[in-house]
Amino acid sequence: MSSLSTPRSWALATAFALFVAPAAAQTNIALDNLTTATEKSKLTIKHVDFIGTNITTEEATKLLTNATREEAAAILAKLEAKQIVIPEATVGPSDNSGAIKLRNLTATDVRKGVVARLSLDSFDGDGKDKTGGPVTLKGGAVAIDKLEAGQLLAALNSGGSLEGLLKASRVTFNAIEITAPDKDTPADAPGGNLVRMNLSSFTAEQTYEGDTPARTSLAANGLSLQMPKASKAGASLAAEGYERIEANMRFAGVYDPAQRAYNLDELSVESPGVASLRLRGKFGDVASAALTGKTEARAAALAASSIGALELRLVNAGAFEKIVSHAAKDQNKTSAQLVAEWKAASGALVPALAGGDPVGAAAADAIGKFLDNPKSLTVAVKGKAGPVKVVDLMAGPKPADLLAKVDFAFFTEGGRSAAPAAQSTAPRVAQAPQPSAPPAKLTGLQAWSALIGNTVAGKDSDGEPLFEFYKPDGTLKQLNGDTVTGGKWAMRGQKVCIEYSGDDDETCYQIEVFGDAATFTDDDGDGQRYKIMQGNAKGL
Repeated sequence: MSSLSTPRSWALATAFALFVAPAAAQTNIALDNLTTATEKSKLTIKHVDFIGTNITTEEATKLLTNATREEAAAILAKLEAKQIVIPEATVGPSDNSGAIKLRNLTATDVRKGVVARLSLDSFDGDGKDKTGGPVTLKGGAVAIDKLEAGQLLAALNSGGSLEGLLKASRVTFNAIEITAPDKDTPADAPGGNLVRMNLSSFTAEQTYEGDTPARTSLAANGLSLQMPKASKAGASLAAEGYERIEANMRFAGVYDPAQRAYNLDELSVESPGVASLRLRGKFGDVASAALTGKTEARAAALAASSIGALELRLVNAGAFEKIVSHAAKDQNKTSAQLVAEWKAASGALVPALAGGDPVGAAAADAIGKFLDNPKSLTVAVKGKAGPVKVVDLMAGPKPADLLAKVDFAFFTEGGRSAAPAAQSTAPRVAQAPQPSAPPAKLTGLQAWSALIGNTVAGKDSDGEPLFEFYKPDGTLKQLNGDTVTGGKWAMRGQKVCIEYSGDDDETCYQIEVFGDAATFTDDDGDGQRYKIMQGNAKGL
């Protein structure tokens, strides 16, 4: 559910932002041996051609050498070009401890803040790990289609953060390889001591509703990890018949901002010859901040969302048989004997863990069928009375409380395992109801998530009534007497920090929620308790 993000360093941001602005052919510029550096990073360009551009040679030189953020924003705002070509550039730390070389970096059809295509023929680099060991990186072609940087240009001019401000409709790259030494394997061991990580191809596609990602798909193929043959991990994999660990990954999701709904069509990992795992789901009450906000805002928005349905499917492709064979050998038993023991144990243990709920018997039946015919096992979850709030699950409900809120269904090759129908019993003498369990105290992110979308009520220092409503998008409304004031909130670690309109400073609080009471404690240790009211109780 994440959007395509921008490089974090100023040097990389400058290199990418260079290609973003309206295009119109006017003149050509050729520059050589340009360098721009910060305290931590350095970008060196041997040669660059601006083809059909409207800026001057002086402006192009300043842009790629010593322009301030404001100067870069002003130049980029008017830059036009048919094509910008950098045959070779180097990006790396300022201390020259490593570098990445980029070859044939090209921007084509730069027009009105959008680059039709940004491409790179190949890249490679080297560096050192924490122990001083050699690390290498290389990759093939990279292509980015419809790269938009309007937000990035605004942030350059305003001095804001550059994180997450580039948008693209499609990103592809191929043939990525990373090598690094295994610290526990000697360099002169047979076969060496290098760990090799490879990715054959990666494709990401995204459409937007304004600045909010609407449809997202990701595919990573040929992801592999190969340990040195002389390492313990390498020897263990070889003993099981694997030269390397391989995987393919998929993600597909659709967001409806009008309905605040997110459909997770697929989140899957497949390891050939081992197994595959796929998750699907339907989510509600999803604020756009979950897809576009800063890290803290995303976490809070996700915690305030709800789960309508989930489906988790496991498909065995050989891993189960290897696990059984290995475990049986360790216990000096046959595979059939061990599977029979597992089946008996799950038949007794799972219903007990469910506290006697019929779902326990259904789960045990599904596990038994999978053990008899280990092909696939699917678990489907759905709220009994509609979507279930994520914050309710974060509070760590007891199994009985969870089973009261959701329905479970289990599917194997043998069909569906459903909870058995309740059996009739003889009349029993009615007993007094047991007292309900006391509410759990919530703190930090869990506590704040319980307040998002709700109102707190109390009094100010003058005894006047005070109400505050916290919106999922990171804003708030306060009603103090007859005065309505706006503001914004943000999570800082486990604290929430609030800044009201017209104020230059924010105040941070530790939050506790217990039942319908919320306590805000500032950094001086002074606290104020408020009553929680559901929803936007005052229509703010």
